[in-house]
Amino acid sequence: MEEVKRLNMKGTEINITELQSSAESHVTHTKPYKVLNSLVLHVLHYLDRAISSAKRNIPPILPHEINTVQNQLAIIPVLVELMKCISSLGTTLCSFGSLHLHASSLTIETEMLIQFLKNTYLTPQQTNDIQSEVIRIFCLARICQFKAAILNEGKKLTSSDEQELNALAVLFVEFGIKQPQATEEDQKHVDERINRWKNIYEVGKLTESERLEIIRAMSDIRKGAWFKCPNGHYYCIGDCGGAMEEGKCLECGAHIGGGSHRIRNDNQHASEIDNSHHPAWSEENNMGNYDFD
Repeated sequence: MEEVKRLNMKGTEINITELQSSAESHVTHTKPYKVLNSLVLHVLHYLDRAISSAKRNIPPILPHEINTVQNQLAIIPVLVELMKCISSLGTTLCSFGSLHLHASSLTIETEMLIQFLKNTYLTPQQTNDIQSEVIRIFCLARICQFKAAILNEGKKLTSSDEQELNALAVLFVEFGIKQPQATEEDQKHVDERINRWKNIYEVGKLTESERLEIIRAMSDIRKGAWFKCPNGHYYCIGDCGGAMEEGKCLECGAHIGGGSHRIRNDNQHASEIDNSHHPAWSEENNMGNYDFD
């Protein structure tokens, strides 16, 4: 394989084994989602054939095809997070005025997209359309997720907020049909609105009994080692409590952690979990996290 691991196309050198490694890294993460996993296996099979062809001195892969493979691999992690978000809805039916949305319909739309992604060649316009559609479905899933949380916690939105939430749901159903395609700015707007409502209505706020249960279950986590992602989801750091690497929030996919014992600027110390005064690894800590009578 060494002699064909790099393919030169129109002056551009492509490392095909790197593409293989990238595809292989997605196999485990996509296993819970059969259709998405089949896309990863499809890409791997295609790259295997490209290498086999190169060994027989047959033109292995065309420039537009390599672009398609790169785009497929780039969107797979996003689709994993989308499927996680949809799965979290369970069997909840979310109503927005006369509009009713169910997780199964979002799953069907996503799986149709994934099947289309298996094409050997995607034009730039088709790639843009797919990215826009992923944004649209992701925003609908987030809107449904928030509505389900409101219902589960017995909260009630004000009339104006209810109308705005309903209008957002209708807007993202109509994107690409009666409205222009969804953009990253539209997704940012939805995230901002939902995060604002979560703060106002204290959606997902930890109860005292839940807090004590967490402390009991995670007694090996030192004081001050609990943090929040940019969207307010909790996570902890083991050992010394200082961040040495970054990861992604299991709830929303936002970046968490940090490096050199410092958390990212958009993450926060979650003092409300263990009543700590400072992060476990900080100049202010010293003895600050310990209370003496």
